[in-house]
Amino acid sequence: MKLGLLKFEPGQIITRLNKILRRSLSSTLILMLVCLALVDAAVLTFRPLKYIHTTKFIPIDQNPIISKIPEFLANDKKPEVIVLGSSLPMVALGYADLTYGPIPDFQLNVRTYTKARYFTHCLNQQMSLKNSSNGKITVGNLTVSGCMISDAYLILERTLAEHKIPKMVIIGIAPRDFIDNVMPACGQTPAFEVLANWTGFDDILRNDVSLADGTNYILDRLWYFYRTKTDYRFLAVTWTADILNRPVSFYDAIKKEKEKQEASKITALNLNIAAIVSDGIKNGKSTDAFAESIDIYKMRYNPPNFNRYKQELRYFEKLLSLCKNKQIACIVVNMPITNENKQLLNAQLFQKYSKDTSLLTQSYNNAQYIDLDADNTFVNTDFEDCVHVNEIGAKKVVDKLVKRINSKLVI
Repeated sequence: MKLGLLKFEPGQIITRLNKILRRSLSSTLILMLVCLALVDAAVLTFRPLKYIHTTKFIPIDQNPIISKIPEFLANDKKPEVIVLGSSLPMVALGYADLTYGPIPDFQLNVRTYTKARYFTHCLNQQMSLKNSSNGKITVGNLTVSGCMISDAYLILERTLAEHKIPKMVIIGIAPRDFIDNVMPACGQTPAFEVLANWTGFDDILRNDVSLADGTNYILDRLWYFYRTKTDYRFLAVTWTADILNRPVSFYDAIKKEKEKQEASKITALNLNIAAIVSDGIKNGKSTDAFAESIDIYKMRYNPPNFNRYKQELRYFEKLLSLCKNKQIACIVVNMPITNENKQLLNAQLFQKYSKDTSLLTQSYNNAQYIDLDADNTFVNTDFEDCVHVNEIGAKKVVDKLVKRINSKLVI
């Protein structure tokens, strides 16, 4: 039995194809899809946001938070040790390196900082790794600001896919890495936007995501413009607000009003500045930075996000399992945070975090759990805010970590 166009002569086939094409082009839906595809292709090819420079926001195409990861994946470096985690280990490694001299614009550049000189030096003094190419341990600092556990897993997975197989993975963790309400949903974080591909789709679906989050993930993978729509929308709103001399949002309007009020109090503030600085030094922290971080972490921790915790804990176990399967030693470091920060956490969730991460790590014979948060030698004078260590605390973190790493785990 002959089917379809095979029943027609060549001339008739061409005529029939032309009719089909005309009918397709006359469809509004198909024309819209074609136009969207063309626009998306143009945006993906030229990436216009790369050429927009503004201090008001940082688009995905320029995002310094994760820009060092693609650069690392593209180079030929294969460090024996990789450090993963959020800004807590990131700041600790950066501040510790100030031992070797200043880092220009530290607060800005620490996000793209890839070195860990002091940690590397201490590690080389403490232990040596087998099969090291030059007899010296090299360290890859892949810490990312705002990194969730799922992000850390993705970074490690992509690193291994590039045939960069370390002997040891060190991951610094804290409660925020499992429950952050401020960060986008799992699968929509900056790291996923840049690094994820379709291979993670099944895993996303298995992790109890909502229908809306699953739909967003699919659209993100299919449609680049959809992935960057927030950047374009924010840019359009910002430019419009500037032209009309209007605040961008209600929050911005309130902030400007507060700034006006603060400006009127400048004389009083100047009179009290010496007392404020003195109090900050006495307590080992900046009063403003500490108070601001408390406000931020109230939003990060509350309401307690048990569903996100469950998702991220699965990725934590996947990371441990991945290391075991690849014969990589895994050192899990529970980073120190202040008591003031822990008091913001839901007690039940904090207990689950402490118990689950410890027991899961101990269930793998290639892994070690180092609880620096239980070390009562860390005091407020070691912190610059309620979670991040300062220069003094950073050196303590590195020194204590290196001394407690079990060298027998190194394969």
